[in-house]
Amino acid sequence: MPRGQEMDLSFTGGKITEKTLIHLHELKTAALMMAAFECGGVLGQSQEEKVLAQIGQCVGVAFQIRDDLEDVADTEQGKPSILSLMTKEEALNFKQKLLHEALENIHHLSCKKEMLEAFVKQLLE
Repeated sequence: MPRGQEMDLSFTGGKITEKTLIHLHELKTAALMMAAFECGGVLGQSQEEKVLAQIGQCVGVAFQIRDDLEDVADTEQGKPSILSLMTKEEALNFKQKLLHEALENIHHLSCKKEMLEAFVKQLLE
């Protein structure tokens, strides 16, 4: 996560590619979400840490896209933002794709899924 913050600060006011921005989100928000989902799995004695990590990664990147969409001021201040790389509609579609991928992974879990699914939907919609 510190590497992601360092990258974030280094790109303020500069050019960034979509691939680099997604990587930045993976190092920051997605890393935090992955850890949270994996810890939940460990506490629940799940054997599905890889699937939980994939869910966390999708949720983390999608959450950051949602945050970018809600905070247009970041783009105006030159901070790395999805809106500096694609239209609002494209960003919404990308977020929905990640939400769909997270929900698909949730359906592969062997535990009760309803609460996790509801949490992810509420967080990202």
